[in-house]
Amino acid sequence: MITPEPSHPAPEHFRIGDWIVYPKHNAIVRGEERVALEPRTMEALEFLAYHAGEVVPAERLLAECWPNIGVGDNPVHKVVAHLRKAFGDQAGAPRYIETIRKRGYRLIAPVVLPSGYRGAAAPAAPGWPHGSPFRGLDAFGADDAGVFFGRDAAIASTLRALEAQWRSRTAFALLVGASGSGKTSLLRAGAAPRLAPPGTHALATLAVAQVPGRGPGAISFHAALAQALTRDMAPALLPGASQAEWLESLARSPEAAATQLRARLDAAAVRAGAPEHAVLALIVDQLEDFFAEGDDAAEQAHTVRTLAALARCGRVAVLAACRSSAYPALSEVPGLLALKHPDGHVDLAPPSAAEIAEMIRRPAQIAALSFESGDDGRLDDVLRDAAVAQPQCLPLLQHTLQQLYQRREQGGRLTFAAYRDIDGLDGALRQHAERAVAEVPAAAQRSLPRVLARLVRLSSSGERLGCVPAAMESFADPHERELIEALVRHRLLVDTVQDTRPAVIVAHEALLRAWPRAAAWLEESRDGLRLRARLAESAARWQSEGRRRDLLLPRGRRLDEARDLARRRPDLLDPAATTLIEHSVRRETRLTWLRRAAVGSVCALAAVAAAGGLLAHRARLQADQERARAQGLVEYMLGDLTERLERLGRLDLLDGAAQRILEDLRAPGQQSRDTRLNRSRVLRQIGKIRVARGAPTTRAPR
Repeated sequence: MITPEPSHPAPEHFRIGDWIVYPKHNAIVRGEERVALEPRTMEALEFLAYHAGEVVPAERLLAECWPNIGVGDNPVHKVVAHLRKAFGDQAGAPRYIETIRKRGYRLIAPVVLPSGYRGAAAPAAPGWPHGSPFRGLDAFGADDAGVFFGRDAAIASTLRALEAQWRSRTAFALLVGASGSGKTSLLRAGAAPRLAPPGTHALATLAVAQVPGRGPGAISFHAALAQALTRDMAPALLPGASQAEWLESLARSPEAAATQLRARLDAAAVRAGAPEHAVLALIVDQLEDFFAEGDDAAEQAHTVRTLAALARCGRVAVLAACRSSAYPALSEVPGLLALKHPDGHVDLAPPSAAEIAEMIRRPAQIAALSFESGDDGRLDDVLRDAAVAQPQCLPLLQHTLQQLYQRREQGGRLTFAAYRDIDGLDGALRQHAERAVAEVPAAAQRSLPRVLARLVRLSSSGERLGCVPAAMESFADPHERELIEALVRHRLLVDTVQDTRPAVIVAHEALLRAWPRAAAWLEESRDGLRLRARLAESAARWQSEGRRRDLLLPRGRRLDEARDLARRRPDLLDPAATTLIEHSVRRETRLTWLRRAAVGSVCALAAVAAAGGLLAHRARLQADQERARAQGLVEYMLGDLTERLERLGRLDLLDGAAQRILEDLRAPGQQSRDTRLNRSRVLRQIGKIRVARGAPTTRAPR
């Protein structure tokens, strides 16, 4: 049966050319002719009708009609082919749908939409009331979900992985992507809105709680989780539990805390009339921050226990993200990556050309912006091609679009003149940063290294580069303050809060790569930044262990490097590291003086001993000489002198000398073999003398 054409289409019908479109019946009617359409084809037709006269990119149709499904743009081409067949249209001579090469499709037939019509493809609200639809170097947040495009396939893959993990009873999924790939924006503006009640995904949720990355030296995972459970959760959902109570419970027993959380969520689901399997979606951005180098192994193991208890309690689904450069380090944490098995791993690939085109065009269309056409084609196409050729292009692309928006013409047109003025995609950020620095005097410009030293962190291995907040009060120098104010005005630094104190942080680490000044400083300071990271780890352990002397820097290379860094680059060191170095140097100085004193004492004793030995040696030599002279005298007396006197008959002259020599030879200590032999010879000599003198023969004295 053919549905009659009403004289005035009802509000749920509309006209395209000479056809009446009935979306609820998935049919188009012209007179007696009726053509049935597939539901997806009808959705595409509705969307084209609401944007009649506009060029609709294939990727935009794909996102609108195939949400949360990671498919290529081939379904769009098939749907357009079906519509042309239904209308009796031809691609070569179109009357209804025109193909715009490399850009998309345009509905050129007249469209009449009755007042009051609200079909599935109708836009939620006209225009964009919040100024620029581009984010510059800032990440997209929940409030920017209306202009966050180009990541539908990645969002769908991520949420499918989370759902699959929930069904496997360990609801933990990990999104891994390079720095600048848009992980934070995808979580905040893509996944979170789809998970938030009532949600648009199969995984029913009670609420969404977000745990941001902590940054070096900030709160622990358990403190951040306790904060998220009390800050992001409505009091009606989790009543009666303070942040301190959650923190105490998590610290005492993660399993007991997860059981307590499940009981509270069970009750909340009943009160809210939510599905029985509804969960709390817990989003953890920058998971690697909670497993940094040098962190206590016991604390890391406790964090893994907490994540496991939450993911397995049945009421919590954990969606985490980490940088690809940090993934190898996370794989070393026992038990952490096992949570994502079997289906919880998602690699965030760089956006395709079609996705980049959607990021450029769709926010512009919502904000009633247009792109200029020139000799090189349309500006949006030029931007797309430049972004495709640029690795980790998303921060640069958003910054460039923001700069173009600020230089837009009356009526909202983004121009090639503005694009050339900012030096294109590659030079936009560089030129913008140089303009910001040029606003301040030379003395303030020279303070840039000191400012960056407080805002940039490099891991001790040199693999992880990060931006950390620095309290404004730490910038006491007026020149530093002047430079910071200029960088904040130009959105290169953004205001934040650190421990309830005003602070600033680098808008995006892409600035450190794209700005030659910052990149040169980073390269020059790389060794110092790595050493600073090692010193920070040592200082933290020294402080936490009660400043034990055995944890000070040991003598040798480590202390020498630290002392040299403190002398050459004091701007790189924080107070904790400086204190550690000072105490280590003082201990080494004391030990050096003690070693010198000990060496001096040993040397003095050695000198005394050497002097005593020398004197003893000299005495021995003198004694030896005297004995030699005495021996010679004895030999002479008993030899040549005796013979001469004997020939003269005067041996009596030797009697007194012989007696004297005999007394010397009888002295204490004269007991050597030579002495006894000489004594015997002297006694014989005395006997001869007495015989010569005619003395009676008596026994010679011994």
